Amino acid sequence: MNLRHRGKFIDLAEEAEREKHSRVTSDLVLGKWIIGYLKGDIGLVILAFIFIAISTGLGMVSPYISGAIIDQGFGENPIVDGNYQKLLLYCLILFGIAVSLAVINLLKNFILYRIGYSSVKRIRSETFAKLQGLSMEFFDKQESGRIISRVTNDCDKINELMSGSIITSLTDFLTVIGVSIFLIVMNWELGLITIGIAVPPTILISYIFKVRAREAYRKTRKTIANVTSTLSESINGVKVSQSFTREGQNIREFRKVNLEDRKANIRAEAIFAATYPIFNFLSSAVVGFVYLYAGWTIYYSGSTIHLPITPGEAIAFTQYIGMFFNPILNLTMFYNTFQSTMAAAERLYELNQQTASVLEKEDAYVLPRIKGEVKFKDVSFAYVDEQYVLWKFNLHVRPGESIAIVGPTGAGKTTIVNLLARFYEVQKGAITIDGHDIRNVTLESLHSQMGIVLQQPVLFKGTIKENIAYAHPDTSLKRIIKAAKVVNAHDFIKHLPDGYDTDIGESGKRLSVGQKQLISFARAILHNPRILILDEATSSVDPYTELLIKKALTKLLKNRTSFIIAHRLSTVRNADRIIVLQQGKIVEEGTNEELLAKKGEYYNLYQLQFKEQEEQEEKLEDDPSSSSGSESSK
Repeated sequence: MNLRHRGKFIDLAEEAEREKHSRVTSDLVLGKWIIGYLKGDIGLVILAFIFIAISTGLGMVSPYISGAIIDQGFGENPIVDGNYQKLLLYCLILFGIAVSLAVINLLKNFILYRIGYSSVKRIRSETFAKLQGLSMEFFDKQESGRIISRVTNDCDKINELMSGSIITSLTDFLTVIGVSIFLIVMNWELGLITIGIAVPPTILISYIFKVRAREAYRKTRKTIANVTSTLSESINGVKVSQSFTREGQNIREFRKVNLEDRKANIRAEAIFAATYPIFNFLSSAVVGFVYLYAGWTIYYSGSTIHLPITPGEAIAFTQYIGMFFNPILNLTMFYNTFQSTMAAAERLYELNQQTASVLEKEDAYVLPRIKGEVKFKDVSFAYVDEQYVLWKFNLHVRPGESIAIVGPTGAGKTTIVNLLARFYEVQKGAITIDGHDIRNVTLESLHSQMGIVLQQPVLFKGTIKENIAYAHPDTSLKRIIKAAKVVNAHDFIKHLPDGYDTDIGESGKRLSVGQKQLISFARAILHNPRILILDEATSSVDPYTELLIKKALTKLLKNRTSFIIAHRLSTVRNADRIIVLQQGKIVEEGTNEELLAKKGEYYNLYQLQFKEQEEQEEKLEDDPSSSSGSESSK
């Protein structure tokens, strides 16, 4: 007996998780949504169902022919009676059925896998496209791990259903019906008795197994999560662990969670393994009953009131019984697999039904080439309900002017640039660029004239050349090198093994933080934006790299409207204008010298944050060797 698709039993552990969440739509809607992705393979789907019907039918015939061979192929004198020819014919038929089943099942499996993976490809592509168009609000509220799990694991669940489970269950259903029909046709009395004996215990055992397996596999999910978490923390924090000599304690903790995972899996496997002998015993008991019944009718055919059965029919009966138990077990388990897949489908469906909070108007127009005049007019914005981060905020930035924004955490500094880039929608008031309300223009034309450098540099797998030319992949190497020279990144790049063709690895892990930030600046300058946003762009780099960036800023900010959010003085004091924010309002504005002379909020921030930085920077400018230099490549 073969219990197929063992993975379906792990789905039992998800039942409790599903019960905790309210459904967003019905299984009928989800089913229609999934079936919609089969339209491109409708011919293959029909062919697969034809193959399933044929293979199931051929499988039903084999035991019947085996019984006929026993009863008709073997007589007292097979050669004289001519039964040998019948035996040869039946054997050829069996051989033909076996060959046909092998070919049909091979084609069927190939078709099913193609249908499943083609559908998953369509779902993944559509989901990825949906993600590209969602607003920042969605990503701020969602954990990246959960989003990735939906696009990968949940799609795999659907693939499992479409390419295997649902077809297998259909085969199981047809097999149970077919076996029941053959048993009743061959001997209706024995057939009904056999079904009555076999079905109730099978369903009862399946239910008991389901309940116990659900708890056991739920435990394994928790223990493996602990193993993964402990391992991840150990790898990510290896420097801290070694500096505090925690290696021994870490080993002991990992051994503990690993042991718990071992125990949980052994318990789960014990429950799973117990199913084999139980069903084998049940199958053997029913087979034994059939043989006793057959013997009774043969030996007492003159006195028994029961329908007689031949030896060949008894053999066929036992083979059908062997085909009977496994489909019933699979069908009782299929409900859990189906519900698990529907839960995965629901998560994907919900994601695909998301709408961006920032939408283009139907009559949105392309923003023409701008000069860079920006106005905030009575702008109010709240991330949660009416807890406003900005309230009736007003700011006028002239074309080419550089504005530094300072203030305590939560004052609304990043919110200003998020609204300007239209990552979030203004709730009250308006933002205009050269007189154009940014809500009336296309997002592409708006973003194509902006460049953003974030606090944590974001690079992508590939080469340095590809990352600098991220927004313009067809640009020439000459322009890429020119952009790198502007931000003083060329010197370190040319010393790398493959220069601009150096593979930086996932998220640029082969580079230091400072090197990654310099590439981010080069990417921004190559984009040649009319409005440049630096959001804490120098806070994560070392002093020497910051000095390189500071030297580049003069060129970078020239003739470009710039918004600079920074805690470091080097990128604040040279701005054309500095505004000081508190609770979403401007409390001071002016040049560095003007604000220091006022001895107000900026002066207090300077004393707390900037003065020591300024002294260090002046020292570094006078003697660059006092710094350890730029961080080396990893």
